[in-house]
Amino acid sequence: MPATTIHTLPKRPIAVSSLKWQPLDIAVGATLGAACGVIFWGLNFAYMPISSVFGAILPGFASIVHAVWYFSGTLAVLILRKPGAALYVNLIGTLVETVIGSQFDLGFVIISALLQGVFAEIPFALTRYRMFNLPISIASGALVALEYGTYLMLFRYVGVSFVSPRGIVHMISEVTGGVLLVNGPMSGGDGAFDYDLTATVTGGTALMVGSTGMAQNFTSGEQPFAFITASGNAGDSVAVANADGTVVASLMAAKQFGMVLVSSPAFEEGGSYSLVIGGQVSGANADGYADVGTVSGGTTAEITASTTASGGMGGLGMGGGGMPAGQGGDIQRGMRGGALQ
Repeated sequence: MPATTIHTLPKRPIAVSSLKWQPLDIAVGATLGAACGVIFWGLNFAYMPISSVFGAILPGFASIVHAVWYFSGTLAVLILRKPGAALYVNLIGTLVETVIGSQFDLGFVIISALLQGVFAEIPFALTRYRMFNLPISIASGALVALEYGTYLMLFRYVGVSFVSPRGIVHMISEVTGGVLLVNGPMSGGDGAFDYDLTATVTGGTALMVGSTGMAQNFTSGEQPFAFITASGNAGDSVAVANADGTVVASLMAAKQFGMVLVSSPAFEEGGSYSLVIGGQVSGANADGYADVGTVSGGTTAEITASTTASGGMGGLGMGGGGMPAGQGGDIQRGMRGGALQ
């Protein structure tokens, strides 16, 4: 029987996706980043009304909305499958958002975008960019949420404890502004708020007390604010409550003061609120801060919130009123998220 010779083709090596960036990757990443930038820009203006609704449901729950600001990093790696994809797309998105017209400080937003990109990359990097399945994607998103939520708790949500109900809900919701409390100087030549040209409040909670000598109001705002001359002493609580008596912001004065400037996401244009000095604020922390609960006792004055500074200094018991606009810099949130709703 004649021998039969079988010829086999040599095995072809299995193609392994290169991690090197190609022109197509750069183009697709830029397009994805631009699309994400438009989404970021839209949420910038929709966040405050949305967060107010979510925050009313459960304190801290508004943080769940923040996910729209940091989905881009994980999505970028899933699509491009290249090292640095999250950083690249996040950076492009931030620049596009700023060019269109963002109210946030560019420097802070870029830092935030890059940090989110780094944390989004970590799970994929641990697999040497060979696995792009659901568990890895979930881990990527969770790491970004943990990073951003922790950052807000440490640097933006002053006075909110990680183990408080609000802090726990916030971290769970991440996995949604800032809070600014100022005890200004007592001398007549200095104020709690000092700036040049204009000062615009775009979100978050601000409550300032200080002397009247060089006191300045916001010049305008995307969020309503109120200024009033009101006297108090060190140790007095300063609380602002809405019509149903719920506290929207408070602090414990560290020194004598003669004016109060306040802005809150809870404010509505033309809305009337009560300023209570020397009362008992339920649920306040060590700094006297609270944005829930009630206030009892003390001396009360009515203030009116507006997005424009109105004339008249006002006075305790004499009604609210905006101090004439001063000169000053631009007061912005600098970091997405605004107040911890």
